[in-house]
Amino acid sequence: MSYKFPSKKRTKGKPSKFTVIRATAGKLSRSGRMVPVHRKAGLEFMCNAIINAFECSVVNGAESKKSYSLLDSESDTETIKNENILDETSYQKISNKVQTAEGRFSNKDDPFYNLDDAPSNRLQAKREKAVQRNAPDLVQFTVDISGLSVGAASSGYSG
Repeated sequence: MSYKFPSKKRTKGKPSKFTVIRATAGKLSRSGRMVPVHRKAGLEFMCNAIINAFECSVVNGAESKKSYSLLDSESDTETIKNENILDETSYQKISNKVQTAEGRFSNKDDPFYNLDDAPSNRLQAKREKAVQRNAPDLVQFTVDISGLSVGAASSGYSG
């Protein structure tokens, strides 16, 4: 995940993102909601620590895909008797017969026999940029929830 460091220049009346994140980390650690972060800790580390203080996490990777299913990560092996559920043990006796593709296509120069080329470097770079574009801006997200934490602290919310 690529990241552009926020500008440390101060604009009139508006603190930088870095200042807001460091101040929020200080407030949360003083209130006991977060373990104190070392002054030399990286910006992304501080952002993750703040988000964890709210008992949340940012998931980036296979779990963030639209097609992700909790069934893929299910570890419960309990079986329930149901006629609509496939019984894999009854199909263990069946085996596939090995068949070659030789003679299936009349032309030996058929593209079926040739492997596809790898995608070009340009296409691979384009895909990587698309993945980076879809990655969340962790710093801006943390700055946004920092505003919520100030409001929550003043309203008496204690987690």
